[in-house]
Amino acid sequence: MEAKLSDVALPLSIYETNTISEIMGRDGTVFRLQAGLSKEHAVQLKKYSLDETDEALQNNTSDRKRFGEGSYEDWYSNSRVPFSVVDTSTNRLAAFIWFGPKPLGAKSISHLTDEEQKKILSTDAENWHTIAYRSYSPYRGVGIIKKAVVAATEIYLRIFPDAQLWAILDKKNFASLGLSKALGYEGIGEEDGFAVVVRK
Repeated sequence: MEAKLSDVALPLSIYETNTISEIMGRDGTVFRLQAGLSKEHAVQLKKYSLDETDEALQNNTSDRKRFGEGSYEDWYSNSRVPFSVVDTSTNRLAAFIWFGPKPLGAKSISHLTDEEQKKILSTDAENWHTIAYRSYSPYRGVGIIKKAVVAATEIYLRIFPDAQLWAILDKKNFASLGLSKALGYEGIGEEDGFAVVVRK
């Protein structure tokens, strides 16, 4: 089932959600795509972020520091706009996507000093907005993340039409690099083992 987009007013209040559509995985599992993240799913996000057995997440993202050791509330207060993908049969968080203003090429928070973090948060992004996405085990490779990112991007750009989207990806994260290419992003440079990609 293709995602059917509805009008969504962003940003939402913290823990508020707005169901956008349903997405079907390759095996017929139905997922709910929603703007926002509920409190229940924020708890699941923290648990995922601290899961040492998820090597892909630990090696390729800063989520342990961002959501596991840090606070979702603090992260949300930095003008982030989250979207969540939820398994309708279990109410389990399957994937998480977010956008928000961030200067082009700024490294992920786990790679910045405290001083660099303060500088990034106080810098005018000049229409550059970052995008980040990840799916969680056992939902990787089931055919939902690309559909969800495409739908979430369309909604985000309706609300922020001047946003120029970019991402910074670990060069060893071949799955994410491949997805970014499939989503229409192209590489414009590298920084300390990371690839900077921009939406065409």
